[in-house]
Amino acid sequence: MSGKEEDFASGVFVENGRSVEFPDLADAVAELSESAADWLKVPPRERAELLATMRHRVAGLADRWVSDGLRSKGAKPGGPSETEEWFTGPWGNLLHLRRLEQAMYDIERKGRPIPPGEPHVLPNDQVAVDVFPVDRWDSMFFSGVKAEIRMRPGVQLEDVTPGQARAYRESMPGVALVLGGGNCATIAVGDVLRKLFVENRVVLFKPNPLSAYTGPIISEAFQPLIEQGFLRVVQGGAEEGQWLCRHKDITDIHVTGSNATYDAIVASLGGDERKEDPVGRRTGGKLVTSELGNVSPVIVVPGQWSDKDLEYGALQAVTGSLISMGFNCCSHRLMITHDQWSQRSVFIDNVRDQLAALPSRESYYPEAPKLTRAFAEAHETSERYGEELNDRTMCWNFLPDLDSSEIETPLFKSEVWGGVLGESTLRASDPAAFLDEAVEFCNEHVWGNLSITLIVHPSSLADPELASALERAVDNLRYGTVALNFWPGIAALLNTTFWGAYPEQRGDDIQSGDGLFGNTFMFELPQKTVVRAPFRTWPRPLWFLDRPNSHRAGRVLASFEAEPSWLGAARVSFEAMRE
Repeated sequence: MSGKEEDFASGVFVENGRSVEFPDLADAVAELSESAADWLKVPPRERAELLATMRHRVAGLADRWVSDGLRSKGAKPGGPSETEEWFTGPWGNLLHLRRLEQAMYDIERKGRPIPPGEPHVLPNDQVAVDVFPVDRWDSMFFSGVKAEIRMRPGVQLEDVTPGQARAYRESMPGVALVLGGGNCATIAVGDVLRKLFVENRVVLFKPNPLSAYTGPIISEAFQPLIEQGFLRVVQGGAEEGQWLCRHKDITDIHVTGSNATYDAIVASLGGDERKEDPVGRRTGGKLVTSELGNVSPVIVVPGQWSDKDLEYGALQAVTGSLISMGFNCCSHRLMITHDQWSQRSVFIDNVRDQLAALPSRESYYPEAPKLTRAFAEAHETSERYGEELNDRTMCWNFLPDLDSSEIETPLFKSEVWGGVLGESTLRASDPAAFLDEAVEFCNEHVWGNLSITLIVHPSSLADPELASALERAVDNLRYGTVALNFWPGIAALLNTTFWGAYPEQRGDDIQSGDGLFGNTFMFELPQKTVVRAPFRTWPRPLWFLDRPNSHRAGRVLASFEAEPSWLGAARVSFEAMRE
């Protein structure tokens, strides 16, 4: 969009001879610009008090948040649909607010957030810090789950602590524009919180039109920030977004969406002047960060599994693929299996059974059912599950036996948005060699670098050679999150973890993006998050798609996060055990 610089102040631009005016947006940017320096003066304790106030406001809006989300997406209350709304709405945001509140108190007392573990050097000479579990509640609700953040090459042990919370020592005023994605409110709100409390920016937030319902809720929940001029929430589509991106007073831009959207934003800013930054890319004088897509692989490590294990592993793979109808950047898209695994065919049949048991759902992305069907049918092995009631029905597409030697196979090279899960085998002499092959295949031939899952049975780890190959895989996978027996989407919601694309030089191929989500311990140069969980847990995780009543547990879990207590924890545990 063209226009003279002074036009920004009035909110008037001229594009192709047409006057484009957004005076309300211009006023919002002007107000934030005036208060940006004041935000830097707000001490950590006062910020902690703001966060506590907002946490209780979110708790009071929780039921409305979920019901509005269901209504916006055309989903019925109850079951997995409602559970998804509790996790990606109130619960995820309440947990994030509580994490940041503690970080503010830590900064006040010790100058930095205090993680549960000390920095240490791994056998591969990489520096890492344990970041989960943080407290007794984490250990109770996520039994056996552990997470670490690994730092980028070149970061030394003595560099980690001084690099934490650097924005609280060396920050300049700035106005961040957050363009929220349309499918997960927690991601968008988390981006707002990160810009404010980790990067020290005041924020202008514009949700995607598909999630416009979140605007009034966020405005009400975060009213204390709005009253002091540190946050503005606006609505609009692509034209408003582009106008804001070009505004001279916007210093930072964060977008959640597709790589095509990101490329369009960068091009509009003058994409020839690009400079890499530790957390993003500077273009046209602005820091542009992004959380984009991924063909999220699942490496199924071969072993000797019981019939129940085969059923459970298949459910884990299918749940990670089709939770929220597959409208997630970390949805499982491609299973990688060993061609010599004696139980492979039984495992795949279990995947089919899980798909057949899932009811079809109404898609809130209007074109997604048609596009996913066309995408799936472009693969010769396509299978379809579910009843197609109308043109808005999302059915489930399974693409088994994809030829791994055909590296230009569409599912390997592009993210499909919706209900698609594929499977491809790799030839290898033994399970350890298979793992090495799978790492190379995913790193070199599967598009994106956001997250990857490995499903590993404990019996496999009894083999020292395979156990060594697994650790080698964790070291060598070039993904921002490497999750063992755990869906990366929940790993992102833990917030003490780092979430984002694997940081590497990409030139003009942005793939899964640049920037950090979560990272409430405020590490300066994280490379990847590694999450490890037991192969199976009881009760089954609340987000599993075969749990018809888990929405009740989602409600009490959100209530617990508003005011943690032993009584609240007992209620969560009781509901979680009700199958």
